[in-house]
Amino acid sequence: MATAGTIKQLVSGLTAGATPRAYPRLQRLAAGCAESHGGRDESMFQSVHADERQCASLNDRTARRYHGPDDRNCPNGQNQGTIVRNMTEPLNGKILTAIVAAALAASVGNACASTITVETGYSTAGSQASANDYRSVVEAAVAVATAGYGVTHPTAFNTVSNHGLFAGPTTNIAFEFTIAFGVTAVQAGEWEFRAGTDFGHGGAVFLDGVALGFKSNDMWWAGSYGNPSQHFDYTSILASGNHVLSIYGLEGCCDGGQQVQFRAPGTKQFTSFSSTDGLAEVPEPATYALFGVGLLGLGFARRRKT
Repeated sequence: MATAGTIKQLVSGLTAGATPRAYPRLQRLAAGCAESHGGRDESMFQSVHADERQCASLNDRTARRYHGPDDRNCPNGQNQGTIVRNMTEPLNGKILTAIVAAALAASVGNACASTITVETGYSTAGSQASANDYRSVVEAAVAVATAGYGVTHPTAFNTVSNHGLFAGPTTNIAFEFTIAFGVTAVQAGEWEFRAGTDFGHGGAVFLDGVALGFKSNDMWWAGSYGNPSQHFDYTSILASGNHVLSIYGLEGCCDGGQQVQFRAPGTKQFTSFSSTDGLAEVPEPATYALFGVGLLGLGFARRRKT
């Protein structure tokens, strides 16, 4: 997801003398957003890729985190710069190119619900002594590409398992769940999160990088939240803005289906995180300003060409 910080870095890099072709990260952001979210926001990019719907081969872990479901639709070996070049060539200016491309990427990226990322890797590690230990062990495991494990973006956090997502092993699995979501001013207040997991060697939960807690016992919720020792359940006061819920776990056997849910202030029911949960990331003020400058730039370029 494009953030104000990401956009500033890209713009500063281009204004320092680089070219759009030299920045695969910018190209991936713009190209991926053009194809993502089932076409819901595709109208903004009609003039960009009406004749060429191509996006990059996104093989590295960082790039996959930026996109979402569109990764599965990107055939390998295609030209990742095509869409960006089509969008930027008529503008003749590195600064304007960066602003317009980043603004479009940011505006489309913020138009969806919460973003779910599931990463798995091979691990024989046992129970850990702290939440930070769980995070370190799992992150190291999922960073290594191994057959039968992978990275994906489910549309809903229900019945999630390594075998179900990747047709991989049901034993020796490290899980990293990352859920990015937004809270509006109306939704600010006490939130509750719960996760039904199958972590044979325990796991840990973090919110915005801060540990909420961990459990080192054998955890298998078996589809029920009746036993507190077999699932995670935490409450936290959230201000308006963007937040990230991260869950790390280690499974020995046997990879059962897992679920992660939230309960927002003023609601009685829990809701599974999904592509329809309504928790779109909140655009930051810098994104609005950048998008406005981008539109002005496009208008100026079109007028100049005419």
